[in-house]
Amino acid sequence: MAYATNRDLKDVFPDIDSFDTKTSLYGWVVHSGSRYKAENCGLVTQLFVSGENLGTAQSDSSSVTTNGQWYYTDDVDSMLDSMLPREQFKDQDGNYDYIIVRTTSLLACSFLIRASDPTSEIADALWGEADKNIASLNEGNTKLDSGHKRFICRSI
Repeated sequence: MAYATNRDLKDVFPDIDSFDTKTSLYGWVVHSGSRYKAENCGLVTQLFVSGENLGTAQSDSSSVTTNGQWYYTDDVDSMLDSMLPREQFKDQDGNYDYIIVRTTSLLACSFLIRASDPTSEIADALWGEADKNIASLNEGNTKLDSGHKRFICRSI
């Protein structure tokens, strides 16, 4: 699932396009059956196979049921406490909470910048803010706004 759009990345770091490097994905391995995965490949917004655009990503791995379908999961999920209810990340209209979008954007921008400048102080600063946001979510100190309801996320 993608929590942030290209526009969200630009809101965090307007010059992010200068770090955009399109590249081939390598290291595909069998995930299960005829499903393949490539880990740690960075942000994937479009996927092409032999020049053919595979279209929009599916929402999760269970939605990939035929050849030519794909999905993308980002690093935010792996960093957040598994006890946090993911349904609280969205409001009643299906939009992700600002803190989820911003944190995902911060991480994605940091990764993109580090791809061409591994020691970038800008990338470090963006990562630092994202890390603080994730810690605050995991510790239950950040409130998520889910439409008309307010939730406090606290791991048990």
